[in-house]
Amino acid sequence: MNLSTITLSLGLIGLIVSIYGIFFPSKIYYFVEKFPRNILIGRILAAICCILAARESFIMNMAGLNAYKDLIYIIAPVIFVCSIIFLKELLASRALGGILCLISVPIVKTASLSGSPFFQIISLIGYVWVIYGITLLMAPWTFRKINFFLSRNKSFPKKLFFFKGIACIFLIYLALFIY
Repeated sequence: MNLSTITLSLGLIGLIVSIYGIFFPSKIYYFVEKFPRNILIGRILAAICCILAARESFIMNMAGLNAYKDLIYIIAPVIFVCSIIFLKELLASRALGGILCLISVPIVKTASLSGSPFFQIISLIGYVWVIYGITLLMAPWTFRKINFFLSRNKSFPKKLFFFKGIACIFLIYLALFIY
């Protein structure tokens, strides 16, 4: 995957969410409000997180532990089951944090090795994801606090989605004409 494809994907996904948010801000608010305690979404995101972690573990060089990489096939499902059993409180927020940390690795790597102008923008997005992901892993209740801060009157302001849409259009522009 190249930097242009990554940037275009980020821009399009963000733009779709922004357009939906402009027209239905209260629906997004209610989804975000219920998200941290949603058991099904938490389990799905935890499974994705374990799969991504296993993938990254296979890719990386573990020096003296390379001989034990086959154990990842056992360790990843065990971690998934343990996370469902022992981390069920706010599992969706924690798993989202893990996914943000794990998905930013290939994105930042692709951006930094691309040699494209303005690759730092995508690297910055990746690093922000890592910071927010670590925050959610360590303190999953901050998901609700941040969204409570951003939302007023049980709805997100339309200006928030408008400015996000502008940023996503800029990402789409970068993907199509710069990268």
